[in-house]
This record gives sequence, C-alpha cells and structure tokens, in this order.
Amino acid sequence: MKKERHEHLLNEYSKIIGIYVKLDDLCQSIKEQVDLVNKQIQAFSFFDQHEKSTKELSKESAALLWFQLFNYVVARLPQNQQAKQQMVQICKDYYRGNESEIKLIEEFEKTYRSEYPLLWYSKQAFIYRLINKALRTEDVDLLYIFRFFICDLSKAFATRT
Repeated sequence: MKKERHEHLLNEYSKIIGIYVKLDDLCQSIKEQVDLVNKQIQAFSFFDQHEKSTKELSKESAALLWFQLFNYVVARLPQNQQAKQQMVQICKDYYRGNESEIKLIEEFEKTYRSEYPLLWYSKQAFIYRLINKALRTEDVDLLYIFRFFICDLSKAFATRT
C-alpha cells in the first residue's frame, strides 16, 4: 500500500487516527491508544480516590474498555491461512517437547473449522491456556498472533448470547 494515497481519509473521517503500512507502526499506535484510554478512565472518577470501591470501579471500567477495543480491532484483522499458520507455529514452538500437546496442535491444524471454536476452546488444552495467558497479561503481540482463533471464538460467543 502507498500511504500517500489514503492520507486524505484522515481529514474525511474523524475516527481514523492514522494510516499505517507497517505492522509495527500499527501495533505501536494501538498501544498508545490503549494507554490514552487508561489515562482517560482514571480522570473519570467522580468520587474520592481513596475509596476502595472507586478504585475497583476504575479498574473494571479500564478492563472493559480495553476488551471492547481489543475485540473491535481483532474483528477487523485479516483472518486467513497465513494467520492460522503463524498461530500454529507459535503453539508448536511453545509446546516443543510436549508430545500430547503437539498432537493436539497438529490435529487442530488439519481439522479446525471456524464453526467450532468453542469445541477447541473447551478442551482446555494448548489454545485455551495460551489465549487465557495472553488475555490475563494483556500481551498484545500474543493476542495478535491468536487473532485467527479469537475472531471465531468471539463470533461464537456473540451468537450464543
């Protein structure tokens, strides 16, 4: 892509914050936006900052906004064979030497269909553990790698509610 061809969109649409042609630049911008949202949440406290309930509310609000932003971004990322292969390779590297997990990863690689993410997630195997670890630590890089599966999982949860 040529960045210059799309820069006019910055003036036409107020929600566009930048045009990125490099993944690192996009990731950096997302991190900056998340930091900005976290700072704004801290400013929204209407109560005494020393009250425990207010602090807990701020943390919960920040977590909710972070999750909503993450879900919005993941739904718009490419979900293709290359994304699947990247995710599978990271899983294989992480579980190198663990034959039972490697077999599950290879089974996933061969048989996974986007209609059944809950089946794979409920096995509480490699994909369950790695995605939960990434969500707990808010590891944006790891969450990006799991975008292929997270998008399907998010859609499955949305249709169940």
